[in-house]
Amino acid sequence: MISLSPIHRKIRDTLCRKIKAVSRDFGSTNPLDPKSGLQESYTKTVWCRMFSAVDSTAVAVKSPGSTTEKPIWESKSDMKPGMKNAVILGGETKDSESEDILFGFDSIYSPRTSTKAGTLKDDDLTERLHRPMAGIRSIDINYKGGLSAIRTATINWTCWSFADIQRLSPHFMAHGKGVLIEWGYSTPEVAQTDKFGKQDMIDGKAYTKIKERIVELGGNYDAMAGIISNWEWSLRDDGGFDCTTKIVSRGVNILDGDISGNETSRDDEEGEKDLTPSEFVGILRENIIGLCAKEDWFTMGAAYPVPNHDKQNWKPGDEIQPPGCIYIKIDNFWSNPTGGPWVSWGFFEDNILSKFVGRYEKDSERVVNSFRSIEPVLAPDSPKPTKNGKGGVYLKNDGTETSNVSEARFQSVKIKNSKWLLTTDAFRWILPGNNQFKIETTDRNRNEGWENHLDVLKELGPIVNDGNKFPSFLVPGTDYKQGYLRNIILNYDMITKSFENADTVKQGMSNLFNELNNDTDGFWGFELVDDPYIDGNVKVVDAGVSSRKPEGLLEDRAKYMNKDENDEFGNPESEVFTFPSWGEKSIVKSQTLTAKLPSSMAVSAMYAGSAAPGTERKNSTVKGTVVAKLNGASGTDQSQPNLIQSNRISKDKVFGSKNPWGPDDALDVQRGGRGWLKSDELGSTTVPSGKPDEGGFGPDHGVPFTAVTFAEYLSTISKDDSKENIEKAAQAAEKTADLQASTKEADDNFHKLHPLSDKSTNVQSITLTKEIAWWPDDKETFYTYRQDGKLSELTGFPIFMHRTMRDYIHGQGLKQDQDEQIEESGDPMIPIELEITIDGIGGIIPGNAFHVDYIPDRYKEFCVFQAIKVDHSVSGGGWTTTIKGLPRVNVKGILKEK
Repeated sequence: MISLSPIHRKIRDTLCRKIKAVSRDFGSTNPLDPKSGLQESYTKTVWCRMFSAVDSTAVAVKSPGSTTEKPIWESKSDMKPGMKNAVILGGETKDSESEDILFGFDSIYSPRTSTKAGTLKDDDLTERLHRPMAGIRSIDINYKGGLSAIRTATINWTCWSFADIQRLSPHFMAHGKGVLIEWGYSTPEVAQTDKFGKQDMIDGKAYTKIKERIVELGGNYDAMAGIISNWEWSLRDDGGFDCTTKIVSRGVNILDGDISGNETSRDDEEGEKDLTPSEFVGILRENIIGLCAKEDWFTMGAAYPVPNHDKQNWKPGDEIQPPGCIYIKIDNFWSNPTGGPWVSWGFFEDNILSKFVGRYEKDSERVVNSFRSIEPVLAPDSPKPTKNGKGGVYLKNDGTETSNVSEARFQSVKIKNSKWLLTTDAFRWILPGNNQFKIETTDRNRNEGWENHLDVLKELGPIVNDGNKFPSFLVPGTDYKQGYLRNIILNYDMITKSFENADTVKQGMSNLFNELNNDTDGFWGFELVDDPYIDGNVKVVDAGVSSRKPEGLLEDRAKYMNKDENDEFGNPESEVFTFPSWGEKSIVKSQTLTAKLPSSMAVSAMYAGSAAPGTERKNSTVKGTVVAKLNGASGTDQSQPNLIQSNRISKDKVFGSKNPWGPDDALDVQRGGRGWLKSDELGSTTVPSGKPDEGGFGPDHGVPFTAVTFAEYLSTISKDDSKENIEKAAQAAEKTADLQASTKEADDNFHKLHPLSDKSTNVQSITLTKEIAWWPDDKETFYTYRQDGKLSELTGFPIFMHRTMRDYIHGQGLKQDQDEQIEESGDPMIPIELEITIDGIGGIIPGNAFHVDYIPDRYKEFCVFQAIKVDHSVSGGGWTTTIKGLPRVNVKGILKEK
């Protein structure tokens, strides 16, 4: 969860000081009094610095005609000069150690060597020209990606000779090399720790420690450590070079790196050929089975016991299965049915994905790249960092609070859950825990055919539902609103299918997301992001889950408004920082509000905005209704009032026409007809042939399709479409009074079969009386799951667990009231984009909650904006920060508004 987290308290304090300074809200009558804060906030010099820890002096280069290699620092005329590391600011420093700024004409405009290729000796080709030193022109830092959790930087700089290009290329124009870009204000606090970033970059710690320093300095400093992804230079008319260096955060390279073998396949250290993912996962299946079961002299033997999840330091030969794996083999007399292997999502990330994307330093074994969907554990009760930044953010291993993420304990990423969500197919994926995968009592239904996995399922169920062996998917205390991603259990065959044709990790994971969402009708909003807490780590998050609720944040802001030392918006105590964008307190340079609804949502919003009162939800989606109420609830369109949707199935007001050619004489050529549709000659409508006796079109004129109903649809679909099953179901239906499956009855049966529908009794199966052709008055027993591990969904019987479950998890169940429907819809982000530009400040990241004061009241009442992009620009004009946000809406509040 990285959404709707508060801007750090220290950053909020800095913003409040800016507001007080710009509004002259200070105790002294002298605006230039240092105590006023005006000078501190608005008379600071902006600086930026680019640092490379590359040691190019250690490169050995052969001299022309020489058979020996010399270190580059021993070279004179026949070697390129090298540097231990490089620093560029507005210009180059005297040396990278002291970072003394060059001054004076002779230092800044020192002679540069210009060579003309092709003719005389080097000494004869030297022209003494005075050229300036290399320096940075501007930098732009952006967050990109689906949830803007991938950071990039573009550094534009200039050098003035080809010698400079050769000297600086190993540092700033070499793919994969690390670069530190820093910028900020020249305050005493920043100056005191001026070399913090540089030294940590040399030590390899800058990638993880920068975030702490940004907060420590209250946003007056910002920085990014990344790796060079691309570069370019172009020749200028004056002989100099305009250069651009692009860097990205370290996790990006593992998302987009080629894993198909087309570009990166190579021999490993043992001389073996690297495997592509499809080759690797194909072989790995048998390898995992080999670790989970003993071998005998002719075939794989019995499976080992599954250990408790707290088993540490597992190794082959322990005669237990690896933690996070399940392989089932039943020892029957006539057959030996098998199942699996299954692996937990955590095992999949740690031991399969990370083998492709993982990188570590050979000597220190420090992990540089990884793929783990984990996040720090937040302190309880909506914690607020104190003014000194201590306590209140994360929980440490001992349960105490800390603001240092490196001291925090971590847990699996949390994703969306629902009390109606069940495992849909045990041979695809499983939600461990008794109430979301209840299969122990399942037995074979006589109308299912003879394919039988019951022995495997009955052994599998107690294992995955044993909390000591596999922790539950459900996050405790969330009332089935959240689940732990890494606790999901995946069938290995689905992993194989997802990665068999993938060229990148991103493609393979996208395929896996699609497999899961195909089963749940898009229930989860999975995104791959760069980890904001662990540098170089990539993880999966669910965009539908936030760390705070909009209504809770709005209540928090109201609680602190006009209280004690806070301003009228609750700053800085409120977790939602409100930027004044108009008036004497404004620190906002510009503000824009733009609707960017996709076409489907725009149409949905139009339907809701013009619907008859009380029918908005029937004509639109939740998001569409919210958009309509957010912007147009105070007005009624008199030109098109009370619009209703035409019914697909209706006995009254059947929509359409009874004759598509119009009246009889329209096609009578002898009487002058040419197939024209007659005008109805009515000024109140533009529809031709509106009169019933002239081929009318519209309400009351159509052909009814009485058999095309949802009940009819349910009576024909089936997950088990075997010929034998369909014939039996048809024979049973012919003998019954209800020839079609009733929608209501299917819904009732869903509740009876669902483990959570009745918490007091936990009904697991029901008995339905059905006449079958060969045994009158026989009773058939149905269970939540069929014997093939799928949710019961049977042709000819009103049992459609999977189809009905999808309705309920999306808030469309027949027995769900408005509150339950709204609850299942979550807290959607509406694509109405707010963009503000302020003076530069660090420490604001995508996911932070914020607001502005100069905006329609309905946004203030029902919305909290979530930052989706935070861009920085540093140039000769100073440092500016641009924040883009989308509103997360208090859906319950706005839809229940009277």
